[in-house]
Amino acid sequence: MKKWVKRLVIGLIIIACVFAFSAKFLLTKELLVEQAEDAINSRVQIGSFEVSLFSFPAKVTLRDVILAERDNYANRKVAYAEREPIATGALSCDVIRFDVSLWELLSRKIYVDTFEADGFHAKVSLYEDGTNSLNALFADPHEPVPDAVAEPPSFNAKRSEEFVTQLDSIRITDASFDLLIEKTGVLVSGQGCQVLIDDIEVNPNSLEVVNEAKIQLGSRVEIYDSASKTVKFGVIGLSGPAVAKLFDPSNGDLDPDVMIDLDFSEDSYLNTRVPYVEKVWDTAKKLEQFGVNLGTLPDKATFGRSRKLAGSYKRGRVDVSEDISIVVHDWEVAINEGSWIESGSEQHAFLIDVAASKKSSASVVKHVGDLAGKVSQSLGEALNANVQNEWLVDGKLTLRLRTQGSFSKPEVDMLTKLPDVEGLIEDYAKKKATDFLFKHLGRDKD
Repeated sequence: MKKWVKRLVIGLIIIACVFAFSAKFLLTKELLVEQAEDAINSRVQIGSFEVSLFSFPAKVTLRDVILAERDNYANRKVAYAEREPIATGALSCDVIRFDVSLWELLSRKIYVDTFEADGFHAKVSLYEDGTNSLNALFADPHEPVPDAVAEPPSFNAKRSEEFVTQLDSIRITDASFDLLIEKTGVLVSGQGCQVLIDDIEVNPNSLEVVNEAKIQLGSRVEIYDSASKTVKFGVIGLSGPAVAKLFDPSNGDLDPDVMIDLDFSEDSYLNTRVPYVEKVWDTAKKLEQFGVNLGTLPDKATFGRSRKLAGSYKRGRVDVSEDISIVVHDWEVAINEGSWIESGSEQHAFLIDVAASKKSSASVVKHVGDLAGKVSQSLGEALNANVQNEWLVDGKLTLRLRTQGSFSKPEVDMLTKLPDVEGLIEDYAKKKATDFLFKHLGRDKD
C-alpha cells in the first residue's frame, strides 16, 4: 500500500476518534435533560447513561429514568448536578434505548427515530371528561396555561414538526400501569404490557390524510373496586393489533383515536358480584314465571364465542363494533355492537342479549306450549306466536335488554315483549269456570 494511502487511512481514523470522543464529552445528562424538559412539561431525572460511539448510528442507553410534575428546577433550568433528586414520578423506566448520529451529538441536537423502553411504569388518573393526568406532563412547556382550571396545552404535531416526522417506531416491553378512574374510584392495574408502535406516518401540514400509526398490544389487566384493592372485579388478558390516528387534524394536538381488535386470553374472567351484573340477572329472572330456571349467579363469568374486543377508543370512551360474549352457566350474555361506555364517568348505553342454551330453550318452548293449551284458543295462539317471533333467535330463547345511565346504578329496560302471566291465569280461571257452569247446567237440564 502506498504511503499516502496509509496516511489517509490513519488520518481518517484519528478524525473519527476525535469526533467520537468529542461527541462523548458533549453528550451529558445535562444535555439530555435540557432537551427533554424543553420539549415536554415535566421534571426529568436520569440515573445513568451509556453511549456506544463505535456503532453507527451511536447507541444511547439510559437507566432509572423518572418523569415527574414540572418544578422550579426545570422552570429555572437549574444545572443537573445542583438539583435535589426525586424518588418517584408519574412515569418511570428501568432502561431506555435510542440511536443518534455523531453529527447530531456534535450539533447538540438529538432527534430520536427509534425508541425502546423496558420496565416502564405509569401512575395515571383518568378524569371524568376522558382526559388524564399524563396530559399535563406531555404538554408544550412554552405555551402558558391561561388559568388554573384550563387544560394544559397539548403536545402538538405542528409545533413539534421535526420530532414527529423523525420518529419511526416505539417499542415498550415489560411495562405496567395503575390507572385510577377518579369519579368511580375504580383501579385498573396492568402488568406484563408490551406495546409496539411502528409505521408512524405523520405530516403536520396534512394531518387529514397522513396521520396514522400501527400498534401491537399485549397486557394482563386486573380491575379493582378501589386503590385499596378490596374487591377484584375481574382479570382480562388482551392482545392484538390497533390502528391510531394520533393528532387532531383541526389543530394538531395529540388526541389519539384508536381502532382496536383485541383477543381475550383463555384465563380472562369477570366477577359477577357487582351491582350491574346482579341487576341485569334480576331482570332476566322474570322468565322464571315461564318455567325458565336461571339459577344463582356463579362467582365468575368467562368470555365465549369470538373472545374479542373490537371497536374504538377516544378520550376515555369505548365504542363496541362487534358483540362481546360472556358465559354464565349455560347462558350467554352478549353486549351488542353499538354499545358504548365513558370510562371516565361510567355513563353507558348497552344493548344486551341474554340467551339460553338450545336444550334449555326447548324445555321452555314445551312449558309455554303446555300453558297455551290451557287458555282460550286466541290467547294460546298469540302466546305461541310471541315465543316464535319474540323469544327465539337461532333456536335459542333470547331476552333483549337495554341498560343506560350510571354503570354502578343502571336503568334496565326489557325490550323483549313478555306476555301478561296474571292475565293468562285469569283467562285460564275464567275458562275453567265457564266449562264448569256449562257442564253443570247441562246436568240440570237432564
